[in-house]
Amino acid sequence: MSMRSALYSMIAMALLSGCVPSELSTTKEGSGSAKVSAKAGQETGLAGFYKVNGDCSGRNPGSLKVVTEPAHGTVRIQRFTGNPTYASGHFLAKCNSHKVPQLGLFYRPAPGFVGSDRVVVAAKAAGSDVYGYVTFHIEVAN
Repeated sequence: MSMRSALYSMIAMALLSGCVPSELSTTKEGSGSAKVSAKAGQETGLAGFYKVNGDCSGRNPGSLKVVTEPAHGTVRIQRFTGNPTYASGHFLAKCNSHKVPQLGLFYRPAPGFVGSDRVVVAAKAAGSDVYGYVTFHIEVAN
């Protein structure tokens, strides 16, 4: 699996809290970005990172580390079990009804903050020494 495929597999996000990143774009090999909307005063799920086998069993989702903290809020990483969200037609879409281990990334804006924020995380597949970098551009509104 290529670096780009591995990154997109991890970014094929189990989207949390009804938050759907849009305009996923490649900025350079091994990195990507997503735009996310958030509400002031509320925690928002930015992404769920997961790996799924062909038989729909989950694999170790790897690890995440925050490279650049948000200037106007906080982020946390939490392990949980949830459903993947592969697009219709994807060969693993049949697995969307199976719970798999995930790493969730959550953002909470500072009290009273409305505007743009940014978080950069590094995601690494289990057993790999290569990180893929993802920049989340967060727009916080009332």
